[in-house]
Amino acid sequence: MSVAIAAVLDVTIVLALALAATTALRRRSASTRHAVLAAGLLAAAAVPALEMLVPAWEVPVGWGAGAQDVSSEMTLTSGPVIEDRGAWTAVAASQSFSWIEAIGIAWLAGSLVVLAGLFTGLVRLVRETRRCAVIRSGPWRELADSLSAPAVTLLQSDSPSLLLTWGHVRPKILLPSGSGAWSHERRAVVLAHELAHIRRGDWALQLGAELLRAVHWFNPFIWIACRRLRHESECACDDAVLDAGVEPTGYAAHLLDVARQAIASRDGWASAPGVAHPSTLERRISAMLHHTGNRRPLTRRARASAAAAAIVAAAPIAAVAITEPAAELTAPPAGADVVLVAPVPADTTVAAAAPALPAAERPPAASRAVPAQQSSGSVSGVLSDGMGGVLPGVSVTLTPTGGGTVYESTSDGAGSFTFADLPPGSYTLVAQLPGFTTVTASLAVAAGERLERQFSMTIGSVVETITVRCAPAGAALPARARGVMAYEGGGPTRPSPLVPAARDELRLQARAAAPQAPVRVGGNVRAPRKVRDVPPTCPGTVPPPDGTLAILEAVIDVDGRTRDISVLRQPSSAEFAESAIDAIRQWEFTPTRLNNVPVPIIMTVTVLFQR
Repeated sequence: MSVAIAAVLDVTIVLALALAATTALRRRSASTRHAVLAAGLLAAAAVPALEMLVPAWEVPVGWGAGAQDVSSEMTLTSGPVIEDRGAWTAVAASQSFSWIEAIGIAWLAGSLVVLAGLFTGLVRLVRETRRCAVIRSGPWRELADSLSAPAVTLLQSDSPSLLLTWGHVRPKILLPSGSGAWSHERRAVVLAHELAHIRRGDWALQLGAELLRAVHWFNPFIWIACRRLRHESECACDDAVLDAGVEPTGYAAHLLDVARQAIASRDGWASAPGVAHPSTLERRISAMLHHTGNRRPLTRRARASAAAAAIVAAAPIAAVAITEPAAELTAPPAGADVVLVAPVPADTTVAAAAPALPAAERPPAASRAVPAQQSSGSVSGVLSDGMGGVLPGVSVTLTPTGGGTVYESTSDGAGSFTFADLPPGSYTLVAQLPGFTTVTASLAVAAGERLERQFSMTIGSVVETITVRCAPAGAALPARARGVMAYEGGGPTRPSPLVPAARDELRLQARAAAPQAPVRVGGNVRAPRKVRDVPPTCPGTVPPPDGTLAILEAVIDVDGRTRDISVLRQPSSAEFAESAIDAIRQWEFTPTRLNNVPVPIIMTVTVLFQR
C-alpha cells in the first residue's frame, strides 16, 4: 500500500511539472509543448517501475507513523509452524474488511468505468470503419499518393460529420459524405493535417494517455494533461500545414466550413483526433492567426530525447521516501523478564483492570516492591521497545497461577499499566503487541504490596517458506510459495497498533500527564523487504519420495545482508542444507527499522525439497 501511495504522489508531481512546463513554453511551437506533455505522461507511466528499481533516498520530515514495507514472501512472527512429518503451514490472513480493501474496490470500479467508455468508443469506431467504402481512385487517392502516403487507407463514410484519423500500424482516414465535391485546396489542407497526425503518431500517444487515465482516473492532473495533449496535437498539425506554405486566413476559412458539417453531430472518440473538432477550434484559429514564433515540428530524435529526459527527471522524484527523523539511541530498560508464552487456563473468567495511575502519582521508575497498609496488592509497570520508546496500546493480561479471574488492561500513552486491588498470590503477566515478541513474567504479589516493573519488548522474527521441486536428474525447478504478512499475537495488521489519530491523542495525554518529563513514544516497526532473491537449487542428490525439510536461522543485519546462518533442522542429506545456505547468503533486504533506526532481526527459513 505504501508503494501505491508513493506512486500516486510521484505521478501527481510529474504531471504538475509537465503542465507547468507547457505553460511556460506557450510562446514556443505546439510541437514542443506536445512533446513535453507526452514525455511527462510517459514518465508518469514509468513511475511504478521507478519506485521499485530506484534506490530509496530517505528524507526525514516530522514525526509520523512510518509506513510498513511488506514482503509477500515473508512472515514476521515468533517462529515457523512445523508439523511432525516435516511439512510447513502458512499463517492465515485476516478476513476482516478493511479500509484498504474499500479503497481498492473503489479504484477498480472507477478504472472499469473509464475503460468501458474507451472500449465502447473503439468498438463504435471499428463498426463505423467497416461500413465505410474504400477509396481506391479519384482526386482523394491521387492527392494522397502525391503526398507520399500510399500506405494510408482512405475511407468514405456515410456520415456528413465524420472526419478523423485512427490506427498506427495501418492508419485510416475517414472522410465525410460529400467530401468528393470539396475544392482541391480544401482537400489538400485536410489531408495534410491528417497525414501530420499519422507521421507524429498522435493516435497511439493519445490512446496510451487514455489508458493511463483509466489507472489514475481519480487524479485531476491526468484529465487536464490528456485534454491538453489532444489540443496541442491539433495545434502541432496546424503548424505543420502552415509551415508548408498555406496562408493562415485561408486555412482558418477551410476549418470553419468543415466544422459547420461536424457541429451538428455528437459523434467522436477520444482516441481519434479530428481536423476540426468544435471544442478546440476557436483556440486553434486564434493561435494560427496570432502566432509569430517558430512553427517547425520537432524531430523524432528531439522527442525521444525529451522522453528520456523526463524519465531521468522522474527517477529522483520516485527515489524520495519521506520518513520520520531517526531517534536517538538509548539503552533498553533493565529488569525485564522474558520467557515463553503461557496459555490462559480454560476455566478462568475475565475481569477488567483498574485504570492506569497518572504519571505524577507513580513512584520512581524502578523494579521494586513498596509495602502498603491494605491487604490487597497492585501491579504496575512501563512497557518500552528495544530503543527505550514507550509502547502505547499494548494488551496486558494478569492471570493467577492456580486459575481464577483474569485481569486485562492496555498500556496508556506513556506506556504504563496498572492492576489494582489484587488478592495476594502468584500471577503470570503476558504483554502482547503486534510486531513484537510476547513478554511473559512470573510475579508474586504479597498483601499490601505495590509492585512496579519495567518490561522491554523486542521485535519479532521473519519467517520465509520455500518449496523446491527437483527433477529426477537433479535439475532445479524452484517454486516459491507466497507467504502472508502477520505479526505475533495479533494477526496481520499494521506495525503501529493504533491509527495515527489515536496515537496523536495518546501522545498528548502522555505530555499532559508528565509535562516536566516528555515521553518518547516508540513501537514503530518497519518490516524488511527482500530486494535480491536467489532461490535454492537442487543438489545432485535426489530427495526421498516424501521430500526432505531443512530449517535454517539467520540474522538480517542493519545493512540488509544475512549473517550467522545456522541449521536448526538437518535434512536427510547435508547437500540440501548447503544449497539452502548458499542461497540465503546471497539474499539482500531493506533494513528492518525500529523507530526509523535500522536494527538486526532474526529470520527463520523453511525449505522443502520435493521430487
